[in-house]
Amino acid sequence: MEGTMTPNPGGPQVALTAEEVLAPRRGFIWTAHARMFGLPVRVRDHYFEKDGGVHVDVLGLVPMPLGGGEDITRSSRGRLIGEAVWCPTTLVGPGVTWEAVDADRARFTLAVDGEAVAVTIYVGPDGRLHEVTLDRWGDVGVPSPRLLPYGFAVEEDATFEGITIPTRLSGGWWYGTDRFNSDEAATFAIRSATFAGTS
Repeated sequence: MEGTMTPNPGGPQVALTAEEVLAPRRGFIWTAHARMFGLPVRVRDHYFEKDGGVHVDVLGLVPMPLGGGEDITRSSRGRLIGEAVWCPTTLVGPGVTWEAVDADRARFTLAVDGEAVAVTIYVGPDGRLHEVTLDRWGDVGVPSPRLLPYGFAVEEDATFEGITIPTRLSGGWWYGTDRFNSDEAATFAIRSATFAGTS
């Protein structure tokens, strides 16, 4: 994937390329490459077996922890559950509950490592996924970590190996509220995807 992020509110946007290994209900490893202040930077975000963390290295040096602990782990767990829309086959079967919100929106609840997170999706009249929202643990714009609005708009989708997923997204923290700054939105475009067991 490729896209842009704003690492610090009010700061410049950073262009990046990234790859992610996503194991729904278990964990993920997201590795991004960017340039900051003219220097090559690699960022790795992960969650697995009740442990989440962010590491960064500059100039290919030894990775340094950028964040970890209970709050980062809980935030990463929320991200994992929200990203289940990239592997929709995991949203059927045992362990997932669904409820209707209104004529266009539905909510699924999925638990990972003892924490259940509810994710609301908006499906348009065309049958396409248009929006994903959830409450995710974080501290962006608040004094201490708590559940905050998080989500993204789905601008495009594509089908890979028979599975249709969102491929162009824009959003981030405080999405859907007056505090969301579209100028600082994270944007991502997914160029390819492969699925274990589908080929």
